[in-house]
Amino acid sequence: KKYYVQNNDCFLSKKEILICLEIVKGNSSKEIGKKFYINRKTVEKHIFNIKTKLSIHKNTEIANIFKEDMEEIISIVNY
Repeated sequence: KKYYVQNNDCFLSKKEILICLEIVKGNSSKEIGKKFYINRKTVEKHIFNIKTKLSIHKNTEIANIFKEDMEEIISIVNY
């Protein structure tokens, strides 16, 4: 299932959304990898793909996009 990011007119996978939420919390790639039982490099590849889809360059930009709607996003992803 894909989730639409209205501000950026793109779709992200559930895993990408979950990684975005971890970035909002301030977690590093290593911490995110441990949480989801995936390699740090895999997390970094997901983050690269997210930034490409959103046409942004920094993790802080990911946090800014998702910070405002974090509660709503969590409820949608956990639906």
